[in-house]
Amino acid sequence: MSTSAAKASATSGEAEFDVDLFVIGGGSGGIRAARVASGHGAKVMLAEEYRLGGTCVIRGCVPKKLFVYASRFSDTFDEAAEFGWRLSVPRFDWPSLVAAKDREITRLEGLYGTGQEGAGVEVVRSRAVLEDAHTVR
Repeated sequence: MSTSAAKASATSGEAEFDVDLFVIGGGSGGIRAARVASGHGAKVMLAEEYRLGGTCVIRGCVPKKLFVYASRFSDTFDEAAEFGWRLSVPRFDWPSLVAAKDREITRLEGLYGTGQEGAGVEVVRSRAVLEDAHTVR
C-alpha cells in the first residue's frame, strides 16, 4: 500500500513523496520496522522530531544502566584495598559522569542514523502527523 508523505499543491511549499511505508517515531520499534521493511525492498521514510533512539536510548534504559554501572565502582575500590591495592581516596565527579553518558547517547544515536541510511531509509528530522488515510504532514 502506497502512502503520500506530504500531499500538497506546488504553491504550498510542501513536497509530495510516494513511499511504501512511512514510520512515525525513531525509537527502537520504528528504527527496526523501517530497516526491515527497507531490507525487503520497500521505499521507506522515517520521521523523528527529536533524536533517534527513542525513550530507552535517550532518557531511560541506557542512561540508567550507565549510572548503575558507575555506582558500583565504590564497592570495587573498597574490595581492592582488602586484596592489597593501595589507592588514593577516590573522588566522584557528577559532571564527568553526565558528560560520559551524553557522549554514549550521541554515539548510539549516530549508529541508528548510519544504520538507517545504510538500509536505504530516508530519515526526516521533523514532527509527523497523520492528516488522513494517505497523507502525513
